[in-house]
Amino acid sequence: MLLNDPNGCQGNLFIYPLAMGSHIKYSSGKKKVVKYLVSFAKSPLFNPLLKKMFHSDRIMYFLFKKLSASGVSTDADLKRRIINSRMCSFNTYIYGVSSIFGFQPSREKKFPGLKTIIVLNKNDELIDSRFTLKNYRNYFPNLIMKYLNLGSHNPTRKENNQAFNRLFPPLLQDILNELGVRNKKQELRIRK
Repeated sequence: MLLNDPNGCQGNLFIYPLAMGSHIKYSSGKKKVVKYLVSFAKSPLFNPLLKKMFHSDRIMYFLFKKLSASGVSTDADLKRRIINSRMCSFNTYIYGVSSIFGFQPSREKKFPGLKTIIVLNKNDELIDSRFTLKNYRNYFPNLIMKYLNLGSHNPTRKENNQAFNRLFPPLLQDILNELGVRNKKQELRIRK
């Protein structure tokens, strides 16, 4: 919508954006492995083999463990990633991974006047907030960063649940204020 009709957008809100892969905290070796796996999966010759691997819990568990950005993913996290990956078809999953690591929109496309907010976790082991800010500022010069203080990238991890539930509503209200969106209670107060 933003790319096709920027004038129709009042503002932008990105929550944990993964769209420009250079800010994912992967070692160059792990990035290469992911790129090779994706290119094999797209080739007609290797596609059937990779598809079989995708449907094997043991192989996916091994791959997720070895390719974990932090190297400290819990057993429950790895199993949840397998379940999440199966929510889409093999081809959809592969193209999704490919877009995360390869997406670079044209640098000529800029949105200088658009209010834009990115929400990130300060303690994220997967996304580097400095690079995220640098990358997205190329396209949205008026970018504002908002932070959650959670223990890891996954906001629904057991130890994060209470913190997430406590932190998110005030953050959301703050974002609505920044974007100039008023709720009905605020509008009533203004009218009075």
